[in-house]
Amino acid sequence: MTQKFILTLALALAVITAGGCGKHPRVYRGGELSATEAVAGTGGGASRISAAFLSIRNRAATADVLVGATSPKAEAIEFHETVDVDGTLKMRPATAFAIPSGERLALAPGRKHLMVFGLDPALKTGDRIPLILTFRSGTIIEAEMELVADASARFSDHAAHHSGAHDRHGKAGHADKGASPAGPQ
Repeated sequence: MTQKFILTLALALAVITAGGCGKHPRVYRGGELSATEAVAGTGGGASRISAAFLSIRNRAATADVLVGATSPKAEAIEFHETVDVDGTLKMRPATAFAIPSGERLALAPGRKHLMVFGLDPALKTGDRIPLILTFRSGTIIEAEMELVADASARFSDHAAHHSGAHDRHGKAGHADKGASPAGPQ
């Protein structure tokens, strides 16, 4: 074998092994819907409350609505959103999140997100817990959330890397338009 061939082979193996950022997000599918990048904080302290973030893509020809989220490792999961009220950011509950056809809903820090209550106290950083997402169409996605020390930083950095955007406020690189809370329709 020639030295050039060996170097080319070594470079190809390095690229395949590295895989871009070194860690690709897990993708969980349910029909034309998919969920990726699911992370939650470890919910430290007695409260065991954490925020959770993920991306949901709708490849269906019609819109759908995320109407429920549960985990056997938590007492409850609620939908929340951060809104600007007279120049002050406030978090408030939401009933559901719409996902237009062909769009991605980013449940992200400082925007729409999940609040996880009563996390199992035996859980620790690095554990993966089940996350069951229910949609108005009847689709169910069984995903996993990784527990991390700082879910906000982990989701924002990873999502920005994979979307090609570094703006964390839903502008460039995030197709979050139309993904506002949607009540019963």
